[in-house]
Amino acid sequence: SAHDRELRCCMLLMEFMLTLDEHRGEFAPELRKGDSGSYSDTVMRRMIMVTDYIKNNLTADDLSQGTMAEMAGISKEYFSRIFRNVTGTNYSKWLNIIRLEKATELLADKQLTLTETAMLSGFQSISSFNRVFREEKGMSPGEYRALLSSFHI
Repeated sequence: SAHDRELRCCMLLMEFMLTLDEHRGEFAPELRKGDSGSYSDTVMRRMIMVTDYIKNNLTADDLSQGTMAEMAGISKEYFSRIFRNVTGTNYSKWLNIIRLEKATELLADKQLTLTETAMLSGFQSISSFNRVFREEKGMSPGEYRALLSSFHI
């Protein structure tokens, strides 16, 4: 959906900005350290490390905001504020969107049941999977899979 694309663009933009910042000395002087109110390189690198960890460990036991803030070495409140500022959404909504990305990939595999798809995407129950999927995609996971099949993807 448009929201998924927008969120992915935000994350890619954040990674791009970090890369630019790391190499700012190689570019024009106007790209040198600008706004001192922005987050430090270290904090932003830690945030990217955490989001990468989440994307690669969707089935981990504890992906709570508190644990992820601890992993980034910052307070839960600061983590929450940075997260909202950078992604434009709150942590739990972002996490659900990342889980849905994984689920939509897995739904193409007809060998997996909907429950297996939900669990492999990190959802704790089939009911929360169904609810979040319907909220974001406007249809149930089963309907989505049927739609995929009709396109022979």
